[in-house]
Amino acid sequence: MKPIDTDKLRGLMIEPSQDQHECDRFWAKVDVRGADECWPWMGSTNERGYGSCRYNGKTVRTHRLALTLAAGPSTLLALHACDNPPCCNPAHLRWGTHEDNYLDALSRNRRKPAVGDRHRSRTRPDSIQRASAHGRAVLTEEAVREIRAHHPYKRGDVLAFARKFGVSRRTIGQARDGETWTSI
Repeated sequence: MKPIDTDKLRGLMIEPSQDQHECDRFWAKVDVRGADECWPWMGSTNERGYGSCRYNGKTVRTHRLALTLAAGPSTLLALHACDNPPCCNPAHLRWGTHEDNYLDALSRNRRKPAVGDRHRSRTRPDSIQRASAHGRAVLTEEAVREIRAHHPYKRGDVLAFARKFGVSRRTIGQARDGETWTSI
């Protein structure tokens, strides 16, 4: 590995409070190029191309560490302006929220916009087995109607219905309150 050219880093990196040896070890695995170029991480990367390394006893993402060393720590996400996952150039990185990250991905056509609720229960409600047609249903529609007609709220009444239908008191309460069997 070539030694780091500190002139290229001047103005981009604050003096780290961590051990200088750790910083030198990190930057030795970054291919530091021109100020406007990407500085790729030369160490190990994950399946999506993001680098990771051990720093002060913790495993960290390399682009996050580069931004932390340059701009100071933050609880926000480290976002790439260059869309190059191994890039560690602090000039290409900024702190941002999950929403910022999502909007960046949308603007660069790296993600499709969310369109409504795509859950099967809303897109194809006819395909969901409900009530007694559901394979794990213990109660029947008639039993649920009976429970709801009598409104058992006292412990003894709920227990009597639970014994009658062979289910728990919780199941009776959920059916009575409409938490389950919503189709009836």
